[in-house]
Amino acid sequence: NPDVRQVSYEHRISIDESRKALLKLLPGISLSYMPNYDSNSYLVHNYWTYGAARVSGYLNNVIQAPYQIQRAKDSEVVADARRQAISVAVLAKLHIAYDQYLSAVREYHWSDQLADVDDRLYSQISNRASNDAQSDLERISAQASAVNSELRRYQTYADAQAALGRIYATLGLDPVADSAATLDVKDLGREIQKTMRDWRNVRAKTLLSSEAAAPAN
Repeated sequence: NPDVRQVSYEHRISIDESRKALLKLLPGISLSYMPNYDSNSYLVHNYWTYGAARVSGYLNNVIQAPYQIQRAKDSEVVADARRQAISVAVLAKLHIAYDQYLSAVREYHWSDQLADVDDRLYSQISNRASNDAQSDLERISAQASAVNSELRRYQTYADAQAALGRIYATLGLDPVADSAATLDVKDLGREIQKTMRDWRNVRAKTLLSSEAAAPAN
C-alpha cells in the first residue's frame, strides 16, 4: 500500500535525522599535514613536515545535548506510532473492503439465480400463451420480471467488480498498464486479463512455496 510504504520511509528518515542531530553535538576534529622546504644551505634539514590535530566544540552543544537526544527519541516514537496507526487503518480498510466484496458476491449469486428462474418462467408462459388477453398480460408481466432480473444481475455483477477494485486499491495494486490512455477498449481488456493472470500465477507460486517450506506433521 502506498500509504504504508510512505510512512515506513518517513520512519527511516526520522531515524537518520535523529542520528544526524546527535552527530552534530560531537566536537569537531580537524587534522592537518603539510610538507615544508627551505633552500637555506646552512640548515641541517632542508625538508620537514608539519602536522597538527585540533579539537573544537561549543559549550552550547553540551548544554543542549540532553534536550536534543530526548527530542530525537520523541521524533522516532512519533514516527513509529504514526506508522503503526496507518498500518492498522489500512488493515481495517482492507477488512471492510473484503467484507463488502463477499457481500456483493453473495448478492450477485442470488440475483443470478433469480434471473435464471424468471427467464425460465417467461419461457414457459410464452410457450403456453394463447390468444386471450389474460395470457398476454401474464406473458408481458413475466417478460418484465425477467428483464428486471437481468438488469439486477448486471448491476450486482458491477457492484462485485467495484468491491474487488476497492480491495486492489487498498493493497496498492493497479491492473491497468501505464499505457492505458493510448489503448482502446479491447486492448485495455486484454491488458487487464493479462495482469490478472500474472497475479494468479504469482499467488499460485507463493502458495506452493509456502506449502513446500511448511514442516511435515
